[in-house]
Amino acid sequence: MDKYKPIDCGIYDQLELFAMRKSKVKIEIINGSIIHTTIKNLISESSNGEFLITDQDQRIRLDQMASINDLPIKLECSPFIK
Repeated sequence: MDKYKPIDCGIYDQLELFAMRKSKVKIEIINGSIIHTTIKNLISESSNGEFLITDQDQRIRLDQMASINDLPIKLECSPFIK
């Protein structure tokens, strides 16, 4: 698999909120498949990237998601400008 590309920080925060609230979500993967699930956890693996764990223990690498609840997944977290 390609080198991991971090997703936008705001999107990551939204994923954490979905997980905390146990919200049902629709995830579109970049290959076109669609998954309806609840987010159980988000994990980070230093060598492989960040993953979403579904309620059925499926692992989805965050940069392989095209959208969540029709919200496009943007890559690269922009630092705050001071």
